[in-house]
Amino acid sequence: MQAVMSQGRLARTLNWVELAGSKLPHPFTLFFYLVLLTLGLSALLSWLDVTSVHPLSGQEIQVRSLLSGEGLVWFLTSFITNITGFAPFGVVIVMAIGIGFAEQVGCIFAALRLMISRVPRASLGYAMAFTGIMGNMASDAAFIIVPPLAALMFLAAGRHPLAGFISAFTGAAGGFSANLLIGGNDVLLAGITNEALQSVSAQLQVSPVSNWYFLIVSVFILTLAGGLITDRLIEPRLGRYQPTTEQESLEQLTAQEHKGLRRVLYASLLFWGLVTALVLPDSSPLRHPDTGGLVPSPFMAGLVALIFFYFIVIGLVYGFTVGTLRSEADIPAKLNQATKVVVPFIVLTLVIAQFIYMFNWTNLGAVLAIQGAGILKQSGLSAFPLLVALILLVAFLNLFLGSASAKWSLLAPVLIPMFAFLDISPAVVQMAYRIGDSATNPISPLFPYLPIMLSFITKYNKDAHVGTLFSLALPYAVVFLLLWIAQLGLWMLLDLPLGPDALSFYISLFQQ
Repeated sequence: MQAVMSQGRLARTLNWVELAGSKLPHPFTLFFYLVLLTLGLSALLSWLDVTSVHPLSGQEIQVRSLLSGEGLVWFLTSFITNITGFAPFGVVIVMAIGIGFAEQVGCIFAALRLMISRVPRASLGYAMAFTGIMGNMASDAAFIIVPPLAALMFLAAGRHPLAGFISAFTGAAGGFSANLLIGGNDVLLAGITNEALQSVSAQLQVSPVSNWYFLIVSVFILTLAGGLITDRLIEPRLGRYQPTTEQESLEQLTAQEHKGLRRVLYASLLFWGLVTALVLPDSSPLRHPDTGGLVPSPFMAGLVALIFFYFIVIGLVYGFTVGTLRSEADIPAKLNQATKVVVPFIVLTLVIAQFIYMFNWTNLGAVLAIQGAGILKQSGLSAFPLLVALILLVAFLNLFLGSASAKWSLLAPVLIPMFAFLDISPAVVQMAYRIGDSATNPISPLFPYLPIMLSFITKYNKDAHVGTLFSLALPYAVVFLLLWIAQLGLWMLLDLPLGPDALSFYISLFQQ
């Protein structure tokens, strides 16, 4: 007997969100419209002679028109370099190839299966939440791999499979930013943040690890919350599950797969041991040549490359051990398959890069930031309420525009400089954005993997629909959002560093 999910007001609200979201154009089209808007706005404000005064240098900043001879020359001569110089472009491709290679040979899939095996029945909810959160290391692959495996784990333990599914799904989607490791999303968003910083200062940049400490703590907070919601609210609401089809079984790891993962462990210890040995000496070439520190340093600048090589190494070790790689000819084939996931990003970059560079060249970002900062200062609001407002805004926008990079590419050119003029670290603003961007993923009608998620849950409830999925996911989304806001408030109160960069909450961009 399948549990009946409540409709009513929640269903009507979700239907409205889905209808409203369906009216928005594709992100490519949206950014194309923004390019056109930037063209017209720059011409209008330049004609009106709109200016702002830089609050520190005292320099007058004037809006430059793209619909001028100077603007035309700049656009035509910079079109290609705008794309190739777009900070996330190279790193996203590199990270996607590295992680994708390890995924293609089966290493990540096997590791996730190992993580969710042999877990005590009472701990399954917490284990699935943790695995979902950690699964986002594999980026979008986590949504396809982890939730159905979690459902099988719950089913095998005599628990409701949808409870396991939703625990893992909300962990992967709602906790998308949290992780104990650095992933492609960290690299991507840091690159966009640094692009936005160019309009006001080149002295300070964030790195992929700028939010790491905060996100490590988030993993355990969200895991505990996710497990409690699953055990105390969701599973009791679902009731007892009565299988209507032949019960599936979770395929156990083979002896060869176990052997492959053991070798991956040895390779991981050796790889990072060598890196540590290279970094530890004070005279290490990977340290800052003058200060001897690690932040900033060649080590931090090369972190993306190290992570890439790590995934290539473990992919090779696992692939040749289990047989998914049989000769050197298989390596480029797997690498080619790994690149397919970044093709949509490359296409989107064509317009995102132009918009960001056009926005910066026209000085629209700087003028809007200065004017916006003035309004914010006059509002009398302190830093935390402003950041909470930002989180709630992003959480709402996330219901209609799912791409994290697309939203941040749109918001960062204005928000990063604006908050910088209020002496709030760009790493903090980026973290606030990531909270809003992650928490409402499970209840977004435009979530890219929503159709796949629905196909999974109808396996266990043939009458399930979008409202079913969202009504299950809503408690997680709300609690995750509130807990993350509280965590950010605690970080602000104690003025804790968000990551190894040791960026303080209130550090001024212009004091670096």
